[in-house]
Amino acid sequence: MEEKIGKYEELLSGLSDEEKAYAEQFADTIDISDASCVLHYGGAAQKKVTQFSESTLFEIPSTDLNEIAKDIRKLKKKLTEFRNHFAKAESTGTNDMAAFRSMYDTFSSAMIEAGRRMEIHRSSLIRHISKLDRYYEKCTRIIREFDMYVYAGKKHLDICREEKLEELNAKAAKGVMEDVVLARDYAAACLRFEKKLADLTVSRTLPFQIMTHIRLMQNTDTILAESLRRLCSDTFPLYRTRLIFSLGLQEEKTISPDTFREAADDLDQALDAILKLEKESTDKQKKGIRLFG
Repeated sequence: MEEKIGKYEELLSGLSDEEKAYAEQFADTIDISDASCVLHYGGAAQKKVTQFSESTLFEIPSTDLNEIAKDIRKLKKKLTEFRNHFAKAESTGTNDMAAFRSMYDTFSSAMIEAGRRMEIHRSSLIRHISKLDRYYEKCTRIIREFDMYVYAGKKHLDICREEKLEELNAKAAKGVMEDVVLARDYAAACLRFEKKLADLTVSRTLPFQIMTHIRLMQNTDTILAESLRRLCSDTFPLYRTRLIFSLGLQEEKTISPDTFREAADDLDQALDAILKLEKESTDKQKKGIRLFG
């Protein structure tokens, strides 16, 4: 008996002492002869998984992700306009300080607004990452609840088969029809309960799948949030500094076309990288909805 219990003793490894004691006590209350008891056994944990998978867990970041992409594309459009105006001024020979400053001020205002928006999106992502941590812990609690049901059920089933079923089979061996029927029915009850425990074991895998997806979303959102921080604190200031510093070195007070294009290309690539991360996060969100929605 102890050897058989040892085969599923690992189910208790993630449980607290209180949960272990509850599982041990709960095993003594199970009645596999009660069809209703078997039918509803573990139903509370299965219901929690269903409710959890049907929640709005993976809908939280959709608006923010869409808005991030919208704001980045808006800034890219402004950058394109800035580049086109600069190219036109260069081709017409009007690339002087006053003309450049007017174009720069317009784009700089767009960068300031984009930076303000990115900080808002970053704060929202950080809140969502924290919320996903709470959902992760909820999945962990559901798994522990499944473990209690499965452990208690397997322990009780071993007792039923090794004690009561053996006793009923011994009586049935004497050939009394009533005893034969009782032994057969009890053996069938054991099989039904074993099937129920197998179903619970399968249901237990869903929270693990959700937890894996939560971590994927968190990792992507964390990278996106950090990228937004670098965009605001490093990329935007560096872009401004390169243009202004280069302008100060020119005796004729005109910006170098090569410097302008290099700075614009670097900024454009940084914005494209944000859009790529946003798409990855959106794809993971949609995958989550398909799997668990």
